[in-house]
Parts: sequence; structure tokens; C-alpha cells
Amino acid sequence: MIQTATGSYKQMYEVNNKLQQIAGTTMAVTINTLTSEIENHHNKLDANLDEMESYISTIQAEEIMAAYQAYIHAWNQYQQVGENVITAAEEKQTAVAQDELYKSIAFFERSTQEMAGLQEQLSTYITEQTMNSVTRSETAMQSSIVISIIAVILAIILSWLTQNYIRKPIIKVANYLDQMAGRDLAMSPLSYNSQDEIGQLTKSMNHLRSSIQSIFTTVYQHSEESALTTNLLSNQMGETVKGIEDVSTSITEIAGTVSVPTKRNRRVF
Repeated sequence: MIQTATGSYKQMYEVNNKLQQIAGTTMAVTINTLTSEIENHHNKLDANLDEMESYISTIQAEEIMAAYQAYIHAWNQYQQVGENVITAAEEKQTAVAQDELYKSIAFFERSTQEMAGLQEQLSTYITEQTMNSVTRSETAMQSSIVISIIAVILAIILSWLTQNYIRKPIIKVANYLDQMAGRDLAMSPLSYNSQDEIGQLTKSMNHLRSSIQSIFTTVYQHSEESALTTNLLSNQMGETVKGIEDVSTSITEIAGTVSVPTKRNRRVF
């Protein structure tokens, strides 16, 4: 935008120079050529002014818009006097053209002053906006750094919580299961004073250990009772066999006693 204002300065001085040349000549061809060049510079200046007006309307800066309107007013006055210079030159009224040219000098100087003030305000505004943008960028960068630091700290805290409240309890439960798989049921119950999922898992694991231990205890008791019953039956069977043997021995002895008299009786007869 500053370049646009500088370009406007250049077009204004070109118009003023061509107007001075017109005021000093009476040649129609030269006047027509210079008039055409002035019109060309006016078109370029109008394009710059349209761009400036659009920018000023966008930023909605009242002071800058007021300075722009003051410049437009002064420049329009200069253009009106400039047209008088051209008309007088075309009519070959050199003295009138020179007089109107002198009148235009005051309007031209006022126009340049208004343009200088407008350019200064635009420069100040753009500088402030640039500084504000830099400040916002620095603030955003600082905020990003702070957020990054906070994120790192939270990640460390989360990692620590995961390590101590999730990973370690899970590893503890896994080791507990390995001990149970190794038929080691004499270990103490797991301790975890929390009501979360890990706590529920620990509670269920302790209940499973108690159930398995109860089953093994019951089986062991039944085994002991079965062994005792087997021993009793074995003893009873031993006694029974001994009794049978005793009876058999008695029968054998009685049979021997009976058979001896029979032989004797045979001899008598």
C-alpha cells in the first residue's frame, strides 16, 4: 500500500509537469500530446486511488479515511484549475494559462501535503499492524511452547500413572497366575485397594485362588479319608483271612484226630 501511495505521488508530479509545459506553449499538436499524456497519468492515478480507497474501507480507520477524503477534495480542485490551464492554452491565451497555472500551484501543494499526511498515516497504521502481528505471533509461539511443555509433563505423568497403576498391577497379577499354575497356593492374597478394573481383577483372582485352594483341601481330605478306610478294610481283611486260616487249621486237626481211630478200628476187626 505504501508503494501505491508512492506511485500516486509520481503520477501527480507527472501531471503537474505536463501542465506546466502546456501553459508554456501555443502549439496545438504539443498541447494535444501533453493533454493525452496527462489523461494517461490521471488514469494510472485513479487506479492507485481506487486501490487505496478499497484498502482504507477494509481496515475501517476513520482518521485515514478522513485524510483520504481531504486529499481527494484538494486534488479535484487542482484538476479544475488544470482544466482551465489547458483550455486557455488551446485558445492560445498564454497569459491566462500562466495565471491559472500559478493558481494551481497552491492546490497542487495542498494535494501533495494531504497525500504526504495520508501516506504517513498509512505507514503508521501498517507498522502498528505489523508490530501487532509480530506480537501475536510471538504470543502464539510462547503459547505453543507452554502448551508443548504442559503436554510433555502430562505425558510423563500419564506414563508414570500407567507404570504404577496399570502396568505394575497387571504384571503382579500375571506373576500371581504363574505361581498358581505352578501349584503354589500357599501365597498370600493379592492386595490392591482400588475399586477400578484392576481392583476387580485382583478381587476375582483372590476368589479364584480361594476356590482352587478349597477344592484341593476338600480333595485332600477325601483322599485321607479314603486312605484311612482302605487301611481299615485291609486290616479287617487280614483279620478275616487269619480267622479263616485258624478255622482251616482247626478243621485239619479235627480231621486228623478222627482218621486215627478209624485205622485202629480196622485193625481190630
